[in-house]
Amino acid sequence: MAERIAQDIADFRKLRENGCVYVDKTDLLHTLVCDPTRSLYFISRPRRFGKSLM
Repeated sequence: MAERIAQDIADFRKLRENGCVYVDKTDLLHTLVCDPTRSLYFISRPRRFGKSLM
């Protein structure tokens, strides 16, 4: 089965079971993790954002 990018599935398990790919288009996490001057991170999410994908 070819992998596709899902736009309507919010559950990571269902994404993988359906052969879908989750694409995180934010570069923020990479920037935070690679910044040697930071040691603590607070990453919040909007209400009903999809906890299983965070």
